[in-house]
Amino acid sequence: MSNVPKVCFDRILPKDLRRFSRSPSAARGGPTRMAVLRSKKWPNGSVLRVRFLEGTSDQREQVRAIAPQWSEFANLRFLFNDAQDAEIRIAFEDKGSWS
Repeated sequence: MSNVPKVCFDRILPKDLRRFSRSPSAARGGPTRMAVLRSKKWPNGSVLRVRFLEGTSDQREQVRAIAPQWSEFANLRFLFNDAQDAEIRIAFEDKGSWS
């Protein structure tokens, strides 16, 4: 068993993968109310497009099967497609985790 810690971190995306916030409250600025930047939040009821960057068909199916459970708690829905500007992009690289 390895003692190497696994850490999740914000990944700095290349410019072609960045997108502007859709949240009107994020555009206005102002103070945050918790330890999350408002520009990192999606508005309630959003439909988020999900794109796989890689992965086997089994890995993709596992994600598709589990993802709807988030909808029960987060007031979000997921649309799996190949949109280049998808809000959620999923990779299955062995070395690293990021949000």
